[in-house]
Amino acid sequence: MVDTSFWDSRRGMIHSRKGGWIIGEAIYNQGYSMMDDLVGKASWMQVMILNVTGRLPERRLADWLDAAFVCMSWPDSRIWCNQIGSLAGTMQATSVAGVSGGTMATDSTMYGVAPLLEGTRFIREALVKKRNGLSVEDILKEHQRRPDSVPVIVGYVRPIATGDERVVAMRRVADQLGFETGDHLTFATEIEQVMLEKFNEGASCKMTRVTICKDFFT
Repeated sequence: MVDTSFWDSRRGMIHSRKGGWIIGEAIYNQGYSMMDDLVGKASWMQVMILNVTGRLPERRLADWLDAAFVCMSWPDSRIWCNQIGSLAGTMQATSVAGVSGGTMATDSTMYGVAPLLEGTRFIREALVKKRNGLSVEDILKEHQRRPDSVPVIVGYVRPIATGDERVVAMRRVADQLGFETGDHLTFATEIEQVMLEKFNEGASCKMTRVTICKDFFT
C-alpha cells in the first residue's frame, strides 16, 4: 500500500516559508509586510534579491546589481536573446512571449545563467586552492588543454575582443558606492594579471559580477 500521509496532510493547504497574503491583514514577503515595509522604501532590485535569497540587502548592493543589469543590456541584434525578441516583434507576438523566448536563450552552457554558476564555482574553489598553497600559475595550468594553450576559465578570455569595457564601468560603480575589494575580487584580479602577462587575456564583466556578489553573500 502506498503511503500518502505526506500528501494527505497537505490537502487543501499551501506550506511556504516565503510569505503570502493574509486577507484583511497584510501581504508578507520573507517576514516583511510588502505594503508597510517595502513599498516606497525598498527598491525593485532590493525586493528581487529578497525574493531569491531571503535577505534584504542594503541599497548600495541593489544599486550595484542594477547597474550590472544595465551594463549587460546591449541593444545589439547579434545577441541571441535580442534575435529572438526581434523575431517575436516581427511576427507580432505578445511582448510576454518575446521576452520569455529571449530569456530562454540564456538557459545555455555558453551564455547566461550557467556560466555565472560555473564562474562562482571556479573562483570559490580556486581561492581555497590558493589558501592551501597553490600559485596562480599552478591553478591556471589545471585549466590548460595543452601546455602552450590559453586556460579555459569562465569569466576570462573573451572570444571576439581582448579586454572588457564593462569591467571598467562596473568597478567604477563599485568604487562610487564604497565597496571594499574582498578576497574573491582581489584573487580574480591576480588571475587577470597573469592572464594578461602570459596570454593577453583579461577578465570579463561576468567575473566581476560573480566576485563582488560572492564577497557580499559569503
